[in-house]
Amino acid sequence: MAYLQCCSDVEFVKKTLVFFWLRVYKPERNPMIIADNINIIRCRKFRQILILVGIFGILQAVKAGEVYHINRTFTPVEFNLQGVPPVDLLNQESEKLTDTVRGDPIVIDSNGTYAIEQQMAIALGYDTAEAAWNAAIIYQGTSSNYPGKIFDNVGWVRGTKSVQGEWGAYLWVLQNRIAFQSSTSVWWRASTNGVPVMITNVIVGSLGNYAPMSNVVDIGPHLDAATNNFPGANQSESREFYVDITNVFYQLSIPDIFITPLDAVACVGGSNVQYSVTGTNIPNGVTWTINPSGVGAEIYPSNDWHFAVVTPGNVATNYKIRATSVDNTNFYVEVNLVVCKIEVTNIKFNHNTGSSANDAINIRQDYDTAYDISNGEWVKGGTNIPACYTANKTVTIKARLITTPTANLEADVWAVSTDSGGSLGDVVKTNVTFVSGVANDVMFQISGTTPNCVKKTTADVWEWKIENINGSGSAVCALNTSGVHTVYIILDEPVDPWGNSYNTSNNAWTKALDFTIVNASCNGDSTAPNALIHIAQYLHTGHNLTYDIDGGRPKYNLYDIFDLTGYIDKSSTLYGTAGNVVNCYDQAGGVSVCARLLGISAEYVFMGYTPYNGRPPFGYILATDLIGVGTCNNPFYPTIAPTNNIPLLGTGGVTDLVGTNRSMFGNHAFVRYDGLICDACAGPHLGTETLIQYSTSAIDITSMPEREESPDGSTWGGNTNGVFSTNEVNNALDPADITGVK
Repeated sequence: MAYLQCCSDVEFVKKTLVFFWLRVYKPERNPMIIADNINIIRCRKFRQILILVGIFGILQAVKAGEVYHINRTFTPVEFNLQGVPPVDLLNQESEKLTDTVRGDPIVIDSNGTYAIEQQMAIALGYDTAEAAWNAAIIYQGTSSNYPGKIFDNVGWVRGTKSVQGEWGAYLWVLQNRIAFQSSTSVWWRASTNGVPVMITNVIVGSLGNYAPMSNVVDIGPHLDAATNNFPGANQSESREFYVDITNVFYQLSIPDIFITPLDAVACVGGSNVQYSVTGTNIPNGVTWTINPSGVGAEIYPSNDWHFAVVTPGNVATNYKIRATSVDNTNFYVEVNLVVCKIEVTNIKFNHNTGSSANDAINIRQDYDTAYDISNGEWVKGGTNIPACYTANKTVTIKARLITTPTANLEADVWAVSTDSGGSLGDVVKTNVTFVSGVANDVMFQISGTTPNCVKKTTADVWEWKIENINGSGSAVCALNTSGVHTVYIILDEPVDPWGNSYNTSNNAWTKALDFTIVNASCNGDSTAPNALIHIAQYLHTGHNLTYDIDGGRPKYNLYDIFDLTGYIDKSSTLYGTAGNVVNCYDQAGGVSVCARLLGISAEYVFMGYTPYNGRPPFGYILATDLIGVGTCNNPFYPTIAPTNNIPLLGTGGVTDLVGTNRSMFGNHAFVRYDGLICDACAGPHLGTETLIQYSTSAIDITSMPEREESPDGSTWGGNTNGVFSTNEVNNALDPADITGVK
C-alpha cells in the first residue's frame, strides 16, 4: 500500500478500486461495502488507520486528550490555616469541607475486560455522500477483541470523499469494555481512627457514579456521536479518547447531628432541661443517653426521637448528653450539662469603706476590737458580723456566689427577705455572670429603703433564688439562705467624737450601739428628740448609777475624753468609789456620746465656775431627783454639818440655807440639742426647756444669798432680781466639750 502515497486522486480511485476489486466476489459498478479485519495493538493500530485514511486524503486534525463519558476534574480542598488558627477562622475554613473522600481503586474483572475493534467499513461508488455514509454505518461487520486490554486512545475515524463524481465513506471504531466492581464494601474507614462511614455513591473518574459494591460493565466511548450524525460531504473526523478510572472517590453519608442547647446548666433540684436534635443522614433518628447514668440526673427521650428531657436530680456534677445515630452508632454528638449547686458564700454590707453613701458605715466591736470584713460581714458557715446603716436610705450590697462543680453561666439571681420586721428588704433581681464557677463582688440593690428610725434587728434572713440560666427561661430554683443578719439603723452618720474613717477606734462600736439602741430603748425612735429622751431617761434611771455625793468627782469624763467602755461596764474604781458612782460630767458625757453615735449633734454644755474660767457658779439647786440619790437640794450632804447632812433640806424641799449649812453645784454639765436641755444627772430634764427655762427650774434663786451664788449674782455681773436673763445664763457657759471617746 505504500506505493499509493504518491498517486493522484484519479489514480487513487482507480488503484483503490483495483485493490478492493481483488477481494470482492463479483466485480460490479454498483455501490458496495468493503470490510477488512485488522489485528491491531494498543495505540499503534489507531495510527495505522489514520495513515491509511490519510492516503485516501480525508484526514483531519486529531482531537487528542478527550475523556469519555464524563469530562470532569477533581480539585482538592485547600485550607488557609497557619500556626494555631483562631476559632472563627476554623469555622470559616470548615465550611469548605465536603462529604467526598478519595476511594480505593475499582476492582477490574480481567475476564470481562477487553478492547473492542469494530471492523472497518468502506462504502464506494455511491451517487451522494449521504448514501455512501448510510451504507457505511449500517454495515454489521464482526468485531475483534483484545482480552485484558484497556486502551487510552480509543475512538473512531470516519468521513466521506468524492472522486470523479462518485462518493465513498469510511468508519472505523475502537472501544473499551471494562468490567469492574465499584467498591469492595459499603463502608469507608478513616485511616486515623478506623471509624466506618457509609458510602452512598462511588465516583469513578470519567466513567460515572455508581452505588457501592456495584458490578458494572461499561463500553466506551459511546458511538452516538460517530454514527448518529452525517459528517458532511468531503468531510472527515477522527476522535481519540481515554478513560479515567484512577480518580475514584466516595461520597459518604456522614451523619451531621446537632443538639440544642450546646452547653446547659441546671441547679440541683431545679427545673428540667429540654433537649432537641436536628441533623442530616440520620434517617432512623438517634438514641439518647446520659453519662454518668444512675447518679442523679436522668434522661427521658420522647416518643419523637428529636426530643429528650433531663431531670437534674440532687447530685451536683458534670454530665454528657449524647445523641447517637441509629444508622451508624459510630457517629454521635455530646453536649455538656452541668448540674450545679449554686450558693451565696459572702455578703459585703460595707463594701465601700471610704463612703457610706449607698452602703453600711464603718463599725467595730468596741474600742479595742476591730472587725475583719475583708471577706464580707457574712461568710457562709463562718463569719457573721453586724452591719449598720443610716435611716431611710437606698442601699446596695455585694455578694459572692459559686457553682459546684465550676461552670460558666449567667442567670438572674435575687433574694426574698423572710422577716417583715427586718431592716432590709428583698434583694433585687440582678443578672449575674459566673466565670469558672465564681461570681465575685456582684452588686445587688436592696428594695425599698432602710427603716426611718433607730433600730436593731436580729431576724433578717434572705432566701436566695435563681432563674433563667443562660437565657433559657429556666424556672425558679432555690439556693441557700443567708443570715440571720444583725442590722443596726441610726438616724445619721455618727458625729464627733465618732468618725467614719475606716478601721479607727472611733468608728461606731456595736457595744455602744447595743447600749444606746437596746439598753436605752431607742429602738423605733424616728427623731433626735425622742432618742435623746430615751437616752437621758435610761442614763438617769435605768443604768443603775448614783451621784458622787462625797465630792461630785468625774470618773469617766476626764480631760475631754469620755471613757464609754468603762461607763457602760461601770468598771472604774477611781477615788475608791464603786464603778456606778458618777457626776454630772459623766452623765452629760454619756448623753452626748450616745446621741452623737446615732448621728445626733447633741451639744455638751458646761455651766459654772472653775478656778480657771472666771464664770459664775451654777448655784444652789432646787429640789430635784438627783441620780441614785432621790429628791435632793443638798447634793454633797455628807460633807455638811451633822444637823444638815441630809439630801433634802427645808419643808417640801424649800429652804434658804446657804453656806456651810447647804452644799451647791459650783458648776454643772448637761446636754443641749436644738436649743433644748437634756440633763441625765438631775431631773431628769428631757429636752423640753430652753437654757433659761432649764436654769429657772434647776437653780434656786429665791433668796438674795442664793442669787449671789448663781449667774444672777451681782458679783458675776447679774442683776440679782431673781429672774435669769439670756445674758446671765450665757455668761455662765464654758466652751467645754467631749473631744474623744474610749
